Amino acid sequence: MKRSKNHPKEKWVSVFSQPPSAFIKRRLHSVAGLFLTFFLVEHLFVNSQSALFWGESGRGFIRAANAIHDLPYLTIIELVFLLVPFLIHGYLGVVYLLEMAPTSFATAGNAPSLPQYPSNRAYTWQRITAALLVVGILAHVIHMRFVHYPDNVGADRYQMEAPLQLQGLATALDVPYRLEGEGILLPDTDFGTAELFVVRKSFLNPLTVVLYLLLVLFSTFHGFNGLWTLLIAWGITLSPYSQRISRIFCYGLMVFVSLLGVVAIIGGL
Repeated sequence: MKRSKNHPKEKWVSVFSQPPSAFIKRRLHSVAGLFLTFFLVEHLFVNSQSALFWGESGRGFIRAANAIHDLPYLTIIELVFLLVPFLIHGYLGVVYLLEMAPTSFATAGNAPSLPQYPSNRAYTWQRITAALLVVGILAHVIHMRFVHYPDNVGADRYQMEAPLQLQGLATALDVPYRLEGEGILLPDTDFGTAELFVVRKSFLNPLTVVLYLLLVLFSTFHGFNGLWTLLIAWGITLSPYSQRISRIFCYGLMVFVSLLGVVAIIGGL
C-alpha cells in the first residue's frame, strides 16, 4: 500500500535526511523566531495599554513601561533575548529568502504553480514579510530606541517638547507642564510617562500611523504563521488534523495580538 505524502514517518525521514548544518540552522532559526514572537506579544500588550481601560489615560502603559525600564540588568536582557535572536533569525531569514522557491504564482510552465493551496500562499507571504520586517523593525528600533528615546528622565536637565494636541493628556495625567511656543514642555517626568508622550506624539503623524499598522500586521502574520510551521518542524503536529487545529489556534492568536496593536494606534489618534 502506497503511503500518503503526509505520513508521519516520511516527515521524520525528511527532517533527519538534511545535512547536520542545515538541520541545526533551521532549528536555530525557528527557536530565535519563537523568542521574537514572545516579545511581540509582550510588546503589543504593553502598547495596547496606552489606549485600553478608558479613564486611565494610559496609566497602565506607564506602569508597565516603568516596570520594564527598572528591571535589573535590562541591557543584558535586551542583548541576550532580543538582539541575539534578531540577528540569528534575521540573517538566516535573509538566506532562506534568497533561496525561496514560491509556487503560489502563475508561471509559464517552467516551474510549479500551485496557488490553490493555502500553505503555499502562506509560505510566499512568510518570505515577503521577512524582507519587509528587516527594514521595518530596524527603522522602528532606530526611531523609538535611539532618536526619540527618553534619556535622563528624572534629571533636572530633562525636558520634552510635545505638540499642543497633547495638552489634554498632560492634564488627565496630572503631569506638570508649561506652554512653550505652539506646544507644551514637560520639564521633568518618569520614564513611562515620557514614553507614553513619545508614542502619542508619533501617532499624530498620519504616515507613522500607516507604517505602524503595516508593521503590526506583517509582524503578527510572520510570527504566528512561523509558530504554526515551528510546530510541524519540531514534530509536534504531524498529522493533517493536528495541523488544522494548530493553524486555527495560531491564526486566532494572530488576530488577537494584531488587535492589541491596532488598539494602541486608535488610542493615539
